[in-house]
Amino acid sequence: METIVKGVQFMTEEQRLQKMASRIKNLRSKKGITQIEMAKRLKKSQSAYAAWEAGERFPPTDTMPELVEKLDTTYDYLYGISDDPHPKNEKELILKAEEKTLLKLLGIPESEAEVLGRERINTLVNFYRFQLTEALNEYNKRADRKEKDEK
Repeated sequence: METIVKGVQFMTEEQRLQKMASRIKNLRSKKGITQIEMAKRLKKSQSAYAAWEAGERFPPTDTMPELVEKLDTTYDYLYGISDDPHPKNEKELILKAEEKTLLKLLGIPESEAEVLGRERINTLVNFYRFQLTEALNEYNKRADRKEKDEK
């Protein structure tokens, strides 16, 4: 059962295990690799690897870096923190977070945001980023003037 506290979703250990298992299996399948082949690439037994995909146990922590690399994904995706299995880079992740925050502030549901299109959303993000920068610059100028006046 998922628990929601102040908008934050928590998964039980069993839910996290099942989510990771499903994601590992889907990513491997999309790459066209068999369980046996993936187990060999990770230097693990096929039965150990199969247990990860069946949700019987988590992969060992010392195996995670190589698993993430072989599946071409991120820790966040496997652990259920992110729903994007292949983020392009950190800059893109930051932009997505900014977009979500801006849409939330403007009260625009994600379903409606798709109608706006990526270009318009990027324009909005850039506009608000510019406005924030200008406001911060003005604040700093006033603070500098106040400091000089006090001397």
